[in-house]
Amino acid sequence: MDPQAAPRPFPLPKLLLFSTVVVVGFFAIVEGLLALAGVSTRLEREDPFWGFSGLVSVFERHGDEYRTRFLEPNRVFNDQQFAAEKPGNGLRIFTLGGSSAYGYPWSADAAFSGVLGDVLAEALPERHVESINAAGISYALHRLRFVAREVVEYQPDVLILYSGHNEFIEPDFFAALKKQTPRRNRLLELLWHSRLYSGMELLASRFSPEDPASASAARFDMFVRRNETVAYDAAQKQAIVDAFRDGLREIAGLARAHGAHLVLMPVVANLRDWRPVRSVVFEKLSEAEYQEWARALAEGRQQLAGGHPKEAVDALERARRLAPSYAETWFLLGRAYEALQRWDDARSAYARAADLDASPVRRISGTNDAVRAVAAEEGALLVDAERLFEAQSEHGLVGFNWIEDYVHPTREGHQRIAWKLWQAMAEAGWLGGQPAQREVFDRVVARRQVSGSEHNAVWLFNQASVLRHQGYLDQATARYRDAVELRPTYAPAQAGLGYALQQSGHYEEALVHHERALALGLDTAESRTNLGTTLFAMGRLDEALRHLQRAVELDSGFAPAQINLGALLEARGEPAQAVPFYRRAVAIDPTGVEQVNNLAWVLATASDPAVRDGAEAVQHAEEAARLTEHRNPQVLDTLAAAYAEAGRFDDATRTAGQAIELLAGSPDAAPVAERLAGYQAGRPYHAAAAR
Repeated sequence: MDPQAAPRPFPLPKLLLFSTVVVVGFFAIVEGLLALAGVSTRLEREDPFWGFSGLVSVFERHGDEYRTRFLEPNRVFNDQQFAAEKPGNGLRIFTLGGSSAYGYPWSADAAFSGVLGDVLAEALPERHVESINAAGISYALHRLRFVAREVVEYQPDVLILYSGHNEFIEPDFFAALKKQTPRRNRLLELLWHSRLYSGMELLASRFSPEDPASASAARFDMFVRRNETVAYDAAQKQAIVDAFRDGLREIAGLARAHGAHLVLMPVVANLRDWRPVRSVVFEKLSEAEYQEWARALAEGRQQLAGGHPKEAVDALERARRLAPSYAETWFLLGRAYEALQRWDDARSAYARAADLDASPVRRISGTNDAVRAVAAEEGALLVDAERLFEAQSEHGLVGFNWIEDYVHPTREGHQRIAWKLWQAMAEAGWLGGQPAQREVFDRVVARRQVSGSEHNAVWLFNQASVLRHQGYLDQATARYRDAVELRPTYAPAQAGLGYALQQSGHYEEALVHHERALALGLDTAESRTNLGTTLFAMGRLDEALRHLQRAVELDSGFAPAQINLGALLEARGEPAQAVPFYRRAVAIDPTGVEQVNNLAWVLATASDPAVRDGAEAVQHAEEAARLTEHRNPQVLDTLAAAYAEAGRFDDATRTAGQAIELLAGSPDAAPVAERLAGYQAGRPYHAAAAR
């Protein structure tokens, strides 16, 4: 061999293969060492697609059974289990839906699926009955489609779908997620399978301060993002109903392809006792028409409150004709019709109020109609829970008689659904020809009631929140106290009691419960805001500032934190610092009266001339007046100040006079009258400069 000869080059294919083996081997060794060290992949802790890909399952196998997977302390699903290998005599039923099917505010044991499973096990001793609750809290149908794709692989005999309340929670988020590219999603999935990636991420987090808001978003997992600031018009609602109908058809196809019977159920809502969340005038009215509508609506409210339902109907009908899209008008009409014993009109009005709610948290008629239509199209078994509850309610008015709050059935309501399901399944021949037996059902339900049907802290908390939402503050406070007494470590009950006491002006006691909730780990934007505003009301401004700043850090999209931080800065004589927080609150929710009014006030009256802007103040103040139908004296006071700052003293004088009329007999009229005198003299009102 010639020592001077050049070495032969290593063949390129072999070089690439060798390099690949070395690199892959290196990473395999690193992954193995990290596994031995106990480093988990991020996928074991979170779902990169937040429940929208099926990548992370609801159930995972543990030996001879499947159990609910829990990625977070916040349990979106009930703790359920079923045999990994379905027995030959098995009868396997899966229930899909939102929190109403979940059994909230209790658990799967109280839900109709739990009752149904127990009675079928009693009635069919020769069968191995498994009734699995796969309902997720706040899950809409666009999420349940992925759950359905999973559970049909577990050989269900029956699939029950009870869904329709959550369709307006997060459609924008879902639409945005669908636009992400498959290449990006595949890369993300690959990285989240890697322990090396997870370890590097954990190491980096130790050296860089984590933004709490970003951390919260990253831990979204299967939990649902709510946005109750969106106002949906009729066209937007119809688009969501159409998507809902398509989802129903997809689930029907899945059930058929896997040989499972499908039960579709229109859902039940509290129509009689739950006001619409948001009412919006979508019609284009002239200023004269708008003023006429506002007067008619205000008159209708007054007549109804005064016990004059006939006169209330006359006024509310005038308002309805001008702005038929305004949901609250229909709800008040329902109240008036009910007082006049016009039961059909009352039912129709309450249903219309729910359908026109601009931020629906209950089903609308369109979703339930879609359930009925798809059941007929697809040959699914229809169990109409809505009609069942109407038939069991006096005059067909469903309210707190069967619904705990706005959508969640009472325990007795779940039992009635379970009985109807058993009847329907038996009549369809799905249970071997055995009829539903009422004596068996009653015996099982009586036995279940003996063990564990007493009220618990979560139930009491839920009821307290319902009562507070409806304006029954004393009763709500009592229920919160009961929840705290029963379970002192239940942080939401502590926070709820603190907020109820804060609303009634008992600040010292409220502070105690807010601080306890924080000590128990409830560190949210809402809890910090309530703590800060309580301290603010007590005059402890420096402490309040710290908590309100923390609230904004925790969730920059939580409008009350922005509003109250702005108000605190304004109270400290720092209007220039307050304005940005008011502006952010208005950007978050342009229909929030408090933030719009506060921004207008500081722009009109700030001691610092660099902050004042009369023209913009008028713009916001007029919007606040429109939102309150020109019936709120504080808002009219702001509007008068804005007019004065803009040099419109005649308008300021007239508007301040209207505010004083509404405040007749109240001590709050005196400062408005003092400002009115200034307007009449051609002087705007400016707050005193901080000393």
